[in-house]
Amino acid sequence: MGVTGLAAYQYYVAYGLATLIVHYGMPLLMLGTYIVVVTFLHHHEVDIPWYADERWDFVRGQLSTVDRHYGMVHYIIHCIGTHQMHHMFTRIPHYHLEDATMHFRQAFPHLVRRSDEPVLPAFVRMFKKFAEQSTIDDDAKEHIYK
Repeated sequence: MGVTGLAAYQYYVAYGLATLIVHYGMPLLMLGTYIVVVTFLHHHEVDIPWYADERWDFVRGQLSTVDRHYGMVHYIIHCIGTHQMHHMFTRIPHYHLEDATMHFRQAFPHLVRRSDEPVLPAFVRMFKKFAEQSTIDDDAKEHIYK
């Protein structure tokens, strides 16, 4: 953090605040926003259950994700849209995720959770549901967005 701060300060001194914001601040904001949106969409969908501690186990937790295709950046972000396989088998290299996902979907079609909805409309829709339904009773064993 100190080195980055020093470099940003030196850049500011050399080129000014507006240039620093355009060349550093905006890309950082865009990357941070993208990471939040992608992570949120991996773990929120209407049919994805959230389990209480006594109901949760490794397999249930790992399958409580949704696969999505992230359009033109799908391969740039190492096929992370194949999120169920990424969670189930964390040691699979990113370049094998699509093959593993294809075989998983063929062998276990009843466990597959995926969405083909475009990213931004899906985020807006699920964020609204999250805002409306994020309060969960203390005695709830499972929570599913409706």
